[in-house]
Amino acid sequence: MRGAGRTPGHLRAAVPGMDRGAGLVQRGLAARGIRALPCAYRACSVRRPRSAGDPQLWAPRPEARPLRRLLFHLHAGHVFFVPGRLTLSEAQAACRRRGAVVAKVGHLYAAWKFSGLDQCDGGWLADGSVRFPITTPRPRCGGLPDPGVRSFGFPQPQRASYGTYCYSE
Repeated sequence: MRGAGRTPGHLRAAVPGMDRGAGLVQRGLAARGIRALPCAYRACSVRRPRSAGDPQLWAPRPEARPLRRLLFHLHAGHVFFVPGRLTLSEAQAACRRRGAVVAKVGHLYAAWKFSGLDQCDGGWLADGSVRFPITTPRPRCGGLPDPGVRSFGFPQPQRASYGTYCYSE
C-alpha cells in the first residue's frame, strides 16, 4: 500500500467514524511528522522513508487484525457522564469522588464505538477538550448526519460550563 497513512484522508479511511473532532485527523498528524501510528500485537510494519523529508510511518500489515480488536484494551473499563456546570479542576474532583478519573479521548471513542454511548452533553476530557458522543444523530445534537464523537475544542479550563466524562476500571 504505497504511501499508507500519509494524509488525513488515509487516516479517515483507516478509522471510520472517528474523524470528527478527533483532532488526530483534523490536525493532519502525518503532515506534522508523526513517526508512528499506534499499533499492537505486531499488527504493523514499518515503511521506510523514500527521502529525507518523508517521515517514517507505520503501515498495517495485510494480515493485521481489524482496528476494533486493537482498540479493545481501551474498553476494559466504564465511561460515564457526570452532569453539571464544572470547571476542569471541578470535573477532576467530581470523577475522583466517584472512584474514577477524567476519561481520555480514547476511552470516550471506545465507549461510543463499542458500547454505543450516546450523550448529547459536552463533557471535559483529560486532555482539556470538551466532547460528546452521538450514536443516533438528531437535530440540535451535533448537527451532522453521521454518528461520531463531536468536539467543542479546548475551552478555557476555568470556565464552568460543562459536565465531565469519567472512566473507572
